[in-house]
Amino acid sequence: MQNLHKDPLLMNLLVSDPFWFKLFQDIMAYRSLKAIYGADYSQIEVRVLAHMSQDKLLISQFQSGLDIHASVGHELTGWSVKRLSKPQNHEDETLRKLIKNMHFGIIFGLGEDSLPDYLRAKGVKNVSDERVKELHRGYFKKYRGVRDFQQAMQERGERLGYVETMFGFRREVGGADRDTYWGNQSINSPIQGSAHQLVLMAMAMLHKRPITYALLQEMTMEVHDALYFFTPVKDLPEVHPLCMSLMTEEVPRQVKRLFGFELTVPLKAEAKAGFRLGSMVDYDGEAPKEFVERWLEKNTKVEAGVLAKYDPKNKYGLLSRPV
Repeated sequence: MQNLHKDPLLMNLLVSDPFWFKLFQDIMAYRSLKAIYGADYSQIEVRVLAHMSQDKLLISQFQSGLDIHASVGHELTGWSVKRLSKPQNHEDETLRKLIKNMHFGIIFGLGEDSLPDYLRAKGVKNVSDERVKELHRGYFKKYRGVRDFQQAMQERGERLGYVETMFGFRREVGGADRDTYWGNQSINSPIQGSAHQLVLMAMAMLHKRPITYALLQEMTMEVHDALYFFTPVKDLPEVHPLCMSLMTEEVPRQVKRLFGFELTVPLKAEAKAGFRLGSMVDYDGEAPKEFVERWLEKNTKVEAGVLAKYDPKNKYGLLSRPV
């Protein structure tokens, strides 16, 4: 599902309730409907990187509560955190997109020579290879803990043939069955593996404490760093704080209880909700009717875009309508 995120037509094949279309006849129909509620760990790989590398600057930036991509961008370019947090023009947006994707590229283990092509594939345009390499070098001068961590993981992968997550689970690197560079695997696997195990821990707690998390028992899928649930719309205001507590408070408690250490940086999660996966809206605990009104507006825009792209004359009836 994570590879369909750019195609709302395909994403909208997943619906929360077979009678969701009744909303178009009577908005108050939501009182008997279920919605999709999705909670996504925010910047989880970067947070894991901060913890595992123990980079002092990266940790302090997370602990400050400021936008991490804006904070990193400020360190590398001198631009204000405020300007990069809320871009005001195309130049601001381009730099933020560059910094954000460069950071994830570094987590994937990309070097300065391969990073420019990765950024172009992510839609970062009009930035020279020289500028990307300059920022890449500047990053490792500022974040020396990250540099040392990555070097240590590569050395470990080469010497032992495996690396470990923060919880001690091993992942073999190299081998004939892998078409990616073992050095990148050595850097990326501990980060991605640890991030996923945090998600698995949240799922495990749903099973271990079914009464505490009774409103979260209809989990339908896990996609990358996010958990998705079917939940009655009327319960959303209660579901939201419960799920946020699970992912940002319960999981760190279990890390300490089961593995004996505390996470150095706080975990953060964000939520979306909707009746179709391709037209979800941000959700922060508001009243059901207010949420439904926003979703209807968003869904109308999404459908208009789908129709314009795939079926401008509505020959195939792609607009939502009861059958």
